[in-house]
Amino acid sequence: MPPRRGRRRRRHPPRRPAPPPGRRGPRAPNSVYSSGVVRVRVSDSQVASKDVSRPRWVVTLTSERGDVPVERHPELGDWGDLVKREARAQILPGTPVLWRTDGWLDPRLVEYFNRSLEFVGLAETSKATYAIEMRLWFEYLQTQGLSWDEASEDDLVGYQIWRLRSDENPRPVSPATWRKSAAALHRFYGWAAEKGREYVPANPVPTVAGGRAIASPKDALW
Repeated sequence: MPPRRGRRRRRHPPRRPAPPPGRRGPRAPNSVYSSGVVRVRVSDSQVASKDVSRPRWVVTLTSERGDVPVERHPELGDWGDLVKREARAQILPGTPVLWRTDGWLDPRLVEYFNRSLEFVGLAETSKATYAIEMRLWFEYLQTQGLSWDEASEDDLVGYQIWRLRSDENPRPVSPATWRKSAAALHRFYGWAAEKGREYVPANPVPTVAGGRAIASPKDALW
């Protein structure tokens, strides 16, 4: 008579260790919730340089709560009604604010995020994604000594190479991710080119047949 086999024990996947005391578990990737707004962060490894001496671009999203930490600075005391001010200005919750850490806010970007049909009609998630892609592009241009209104098609080709397969990029992206980036930049620069030469002389994001923005290496013109 064959020996009886013991009952097999079900193996469970190992549990993740609990976060240390005083520290919360992970939230949504690349974002933190603070003072009633969502500040979207992109890790330093996703930009071409980690030079802390230069200003950085930051994306902040407007919120329905609009809690203003008035106790942090005397000038913030006059902004406790921020939500009402934004409503009067027809600024919708979830609208990106793309600003630089030296305090500079480009009024052309404010116009694009709040008054352009190309952007206002997007879903909130798409608005955040597009703003993040613009932020990464602006950061890259800054390492090349350029601003967004000085970019050319050659600069975009260099950026495409860096995003997809450069050894200097520790986190290259997939062609699918690049397609989203190209679409975001093409939409933005298409709007800016229509505004006239005081914005940009032309759209630096080229297109292939059918008006689609260059999206993957096989579409590139080199």
